[in-house]
Amino acid sequence: MIPIRLLLGYFLLFASFQVAFATLHNVTVDDAILTGDVVPQYLPSASLWDQGSNCSTYLVQPDPSQAYNGTWHYATFQPRTKVSQTIEFTFRGSALYIFFILANTVPQAETLTDMIFYLDEIAVGTFVHAPSSSTDYQYNVPVYVNESLVSGEHTMMIEPVNSGNPVLMLFDYLVYTTDADNATTTNSAPTPSGIQNTAAIIGGTVGGVSALVLVTASLLCYRRYKRRKGRLPWSGEGPVLGSLISLREPFEGTPSGIYQISPLPEPQLRNGMQTSPVILRPSSIPISIDPPSTASLSSNNAGLLAQVELLRDEVYHLRHLQDHNQNPVNLRLQEPPEYTQGPGALDFVDAVKR
Repeated sequence: MIPIRLLLGYFLLFASFQVAFATLHNVTVDDAILTGDVVPQYLPSASLWDQGSNCSTYLVQPDPSQAYNGTWHYATFQPRTKVSQTIEFTFRGSALYIFFILANTVPQAETLTDMIFYLDEIAVGTFVHAPSSSTDYQYNVPVYVNESLVSGEHTMMIEPVNSGNPVLMLFDYLVYTTDADNATTTNSAPTPSGIQNTAAIIGGTVGGVSALVLVTASLLCYRRYKRRKGRLPWSGEGPVLGSLISLREPFEGTPSGIYQISPLPEPQLRNGMQTSPVILRPSSIPISIDPPSTASLSSNNAGLLAQVELLRDEVYHLRHLQDHNQNPVNLRLQEPPEYTQGPGALDFVDAVKR
């Protein structure tokens, strides 16, 4: 059974993923109908820009039903005037998409689109559209896409490129990805082909992979925890502690088992030497050479401790016996009889000398 702490950890993990990735959302900002904190500024003066849907006399006339919210901002840069119409706005997010309407062949009108983009005062891209022979307009065209922004506040400026030719600018709307709670989310903007919700893709991928890695690691840790907490059954390999104790053959007529040393009796004399006999008796604690099971580990521990004590006593008595053999006490020593010269003793000596 998985511990409650592990389940609680999983719950907090997925909750954090939900908070981290679910709050990322796209915010759409229209060119004219402003509902959020991001407000496009048309510079150097709003008078140099026109809201295209309100000017029926213009040569360039896109279809309002194809434009986002039916509106767009229109301006034509003329190199001879040396006045650049620009668009600036500040947003807080991690991705940005800018959409324009593009014109092709329009009689008596300049329809070249050539722009440069500055993000935080650094040039980050350009866009050029040379009109084709078609008379159709192109809608929801992403002229600038950046999906790798550092999450935070950024400033974007769109400026026509002065290549000596007039530049047509038909700004429709922009979309930025943010995690700000106070941002107004608008979902009515059409999704152009090739542009997907990158935040959702990245969030889902990273969240799924991270969750899989964490679940796998947690299961491995839990398995190791179970192994450490409870001893695994004996696999049959490796020595058993009880089998390390040497067994001596029992005396004839005595039950099998290990032998312990009985207390030393009073010293006895044998052939004039005092000895300390050792009496071996079967131990009342049998030893099993079968592998112990998990259920009997605790009882085997007590038996092993008793066997260790018996071995310790045996060593003590063996040492004591060795001391008695090296230092005999009450040894009856008799002086050898004096040599006497009996009959024939000198004759034997003389015979040896010869």
